[in-house]
Amino acid sequence: LVAAEQRDQREAAAFHLERGKRFFEGERDEEAIAELRRTVFLAPYETAAHLLLAKIYMRNGRPEDAINALKIAVWSDPANTEAKELLARLAPK
Repeated sequence: LVAAEQRDQREAAAFHLERGKRFFEGERDEEAIAELRRTVFLAPYETAAHLLLAKIYMRNGRPEDAINALKIAVWSDPANTEAKELLARLAPK
């Protein structure tokens, strides 16, 4: 039962992530943010969701929110070079 619930949760997270990507590509940022937040609720360490949120925040002039999302993306997947590069660009040491 637990395994089935976890699978359903992963599938729901993947569904919301895909919708978020489509909204992002269509520059429908409010809808994308809502979908990506659903993704993060279901899968808190989903790097792609945090990375897309950061890109939306950057596009909308919200650098602090972008930095926070990128920090989580890097923490969730330290090998993600795109997230590292964006974070270094926004928050140089």
